[in-house]
Amino acid sequence: MKGLFDMIAESGIPFSLNLIIGMPGETRELIMDTVHFTKTLSGYDTVTVSIFTPYNGTVLRDVAVKNGWLDSDYITKHTTSSSALRMPPPFVSSADVDSLMRVLPLYIYFPESEWSEIKRAEIDDDKGNEILEHYSEIYTRDFLKEDQFDEKVVVVDGATGCKSNPKDSFRLTYSSPTRFAADELQVLMMG
Repeated sequence: MKGLFDMIAESGIPFSLNLIIGMPGETRELIMDTVHFTKTLSGYDTVTVSIFTPYNGTVLRDVAVKNGWLDSDYITKHTTSSSALRMPPPFVSSADVDSLMRVLPLYIYFPESEWSEIKRAEIDDDKGNEILEHYSEIYTRDFLKEDQFDEKVVVVDGATGCKSNPKDSFRLTYSSPTRFAADELQVLMMG
């Protein structure tokens, strides 16, 4: 499979990686296997991480219901912002999935020598948030290759229904000497 990704990368065709975590029966080890595999790939311009959504009529929803990890009456109304599954150990809990959502692209980007620090950033407290901010700044600067204060780029957050890095938001980039007026930008940003 890696060879297929290499061919796409060599072609110059831009592509992104879309990962789903929190699948029925998934463990932290399986998620980290995905991280290890993703680290072997090259040429992608972004990584998006989403939480498994148990849509009616899917085999994986049936697996979750049969194992008692999801109430059969549960109806998904939109993309999942937190895991709807309630799996016992050794499987990932909803809290585990939420913690990993904070940092998964960082595990992919940074070397394993940094992973103990990144693991600490999984915890949503002052220290975890400080570490998350530190690594996120490096990730944004070096991987996304842009400075959030660049006046030539306007990013509208929340353009997608899943948690992702800022590169997945609606972007307006302009480099011509003609600048948009404030009212023109408002129209383009739908607000």
